Amino acid sequence: MTSKTTYILMLLALAAAGLTACAPKTVATMKAEAPEEKTAEVEQRLPVEDMDTNFLYLAAQNAIKDGNGELAVELLEALTEKDPEAIEPRLQLVELLLQYRQFDKASSHVDALFSNKSIKPEQLEQMYLQLARAQAGKGDTEGALVSLEKFLKNNPGNVHARDLQVRILASQKRIPEALAALEQAIRINDLGGLRLLQAQLLLNQGERDAAKRSLRRMQELDPGNDMPVLMLNSIAAMEGNQEEAEKLLKDFLVTYPDATRVSDALGRLLTQQNRIAEAILLYRERASRAGNDPSVLQTLGFLYLQHGDYKDAEETFRKVMEIQSGDASRFYLAASLEALERDEEARDLYEQIGNKSALFSDAQMRLAGIDFRQNRLALVEKRLKDILKSDPKKIGAHVMLSSVRVSQKKYQLLLEESEPLLEQRDLPLPLLFNRAIAFEQMKDYVQVEKALKRILASDPNYPEALNFLGYVYALQGIHLDQAEDMIRRALEQKPDDGYYLDSLAWVYYKNRDYAKAVRTQKKAMEKITDDPVMHEHLGDMLWRTGDQKGARQAWQQAIKLKADEPDKLKKKISSGLDTSE
Repeated sequence: MTSKTTYILMLLALAAAGLTACAPKTVATMKAEAPEEKTAEVEQRLPVEDMDTNFLYLAAQNAIKDGNGELAVELLEALTEKDPEAIEPRLQLVELLLQYRQFDKASSHVDALFSNKSIKPEQLEQMYLQLARAQAGKGDTEGALVSLEKFLKNNPGNVHARDLQVRILASQKRIPEALAALEQAIRINDLGGLRLLQAQLLLNQGERDAAKRSLRRMQELDPGNDMPVLMLNSIAAMEGNQEEAEKLLKDFLVTYPDATRVSDALGRLLTQQNRIAEAILLYRERASRAGNDPSVLQTLGFLYLQHGDYKDAEETFRKVMEIQSGDASRFYLAASLEALERDEEARDLYEQIGNKSALFSDAQMRLAGIDFRQNRLALVEKRLKDILKSDPKKIGAHVMLSSVRVSQKKYQLLLEESEPLLEQRDLPLPLLFNRAIAFEQMKDYVQVEKALKRILASDPNYPEALNFLGYVYALQGIHLDQAEDMIRRALEQKPDDGYYLDSLAWVYYKNRDYAKAVRTQKKAMEKITDDPVMHEHLGDMLWRTGDQKGARQAWQQAIKLKADEPDKLKKKISSGLDTSE
């Protein structure tokens, strides 16, 4: 038995007791005798096309009530075939067809209704509106406007008709006509929906003050509607009046604390202003009122992560998992654990996200990050290559792979793999930085400068690029004033960065201000004690000041720390530096 027929028979059985007078005798009799045993027999005797129109209509109403619109359409079509003069069922059918965007079918049924001589005036008006919707759906906007005029003649304040008329006129850039139509409707019936349409049109025209007046009137007409406050909030933000934007939202929430869209708008505003702690309080209160709604808790968890409250983030996402387990909550719980340096717990959760999930590649990226921190470079490389195989445009994977190449000291490979990406306009700055590292290791200072200048063109205050370019100039002994300025700008952002201080000391060294270089280098080495290059630099500086013993000790320490070129350092220890240079 087909599910459709079973559904219809079930509805008929439920209604049989109250409709026996109009029901076919065979159905009532069979249901009374053996409702389960005779089901197949009923189906054979009563296919849809043979059913009485009363039953078809009843079944259609029940299908609509149950949300089964497609079945309702089929039943009503069968009914109108059996009874072409049926008006109400056909009007209902047209409405369903319009909802399903079957505009051609809807039009043909409206045409059939127009030929029906029993149409009442109020039904005729409804048909004009339905016809206009069908015409608009098919792209016949002029025909739709004609039909709307006929409908609006007797229903000038109808919001749905005016909405369609105004949107058609607006799409044709006939804004004055659209506004005039709204004014006419408002004079007859000042409704909130009409005021909203008016405000939207005025905003499109750039008439903010007039739009605000319309929205305030809508607030008077429909005080619980959140649309006016959301639009007024947007206008205030456009005008740079952040205090007013915030006040509008907060005032509305005092009266309507469960207005979720307004609450979300306030949360976004606070987050954009980096007022994360206030946003957290907002969503805590909302979670409490909403009975720990998982979507609200998820937002609260994101805010905790953003604010660095990783323990609270963990607890929140665990609560989400208890209520509604899914890949999203699993992923962000893992991210919280990762931030708490509980990498193995995070790893277990990331690995539970399967390859069918939308978060699979992101989870693999996070796993690659954990592996990278654990120096499991071969596994990181494999994960990243698998990601790029399925998604070559996953730029984060390219960035991490370039970092892997730096760690592997495979500089030429790094340059070859990243070369095809250079044409992208918004290339991630860390990728360009890694390319600069590769060029510096290959002593190609021209390309180093080119890569770093591209970074600084995008972000003039990028501290790592400022320091690196200043250091590269110092290595070459060129543009030393510019180099000092760039390194100092980097130090303004990170005043205790040992590597930046080392770069500054090297600028002093190249300027032959050896005493100042030594003082600065010693300050740098209070921050970083285990870098062989910094010990080598200190040795060079000490030698220039005449402290040969101290210089040799510094070079010897660089060798102990596994400097890249120990033979060069041994030569310095035995022969020193040429002080005539």
